[in-house]
Amino acid sequence: MQATSVPTLAGTAPTYATPTTSDTAPVGTVLIVKNGSGSPITVTLASPKTLETGDAYPSKVITVAAGGEAWIPVLKVYAAVSTQLATITYSSVTTVTAAVIMYTPV
Repeated sequence: MQATSVPTLAGTAPTYATPTTSDTAPVGTVLIVKNGSGSPITVTLASPKTLETGDAYPSKVITVAAGGEAWIPVLKVYAAVSTQLATITYSSVTTVTAAVIMYTPV
């Protein structure tokens, strides 16, 4: 899991790092993904939950454009109940950086 940055009134710079191909982030955070490559990548949040039909809850797949950035809220539906961590996979991590930001409304 990446380090989580917590905003302060004085201002906080996010801590960016290269993610692993499979990483985790806690519920209630925002994942910022910067794609420095020349090709788009996909970021997937897979849900461990199932629908009433017994089918798997659909994963959330986000495409981050080449040279682009995405801000992705980490929702409870994508987290394991026991850990409150969501598993995030990346199609590529070459020239990709990510930061996890704790969000607490005032």
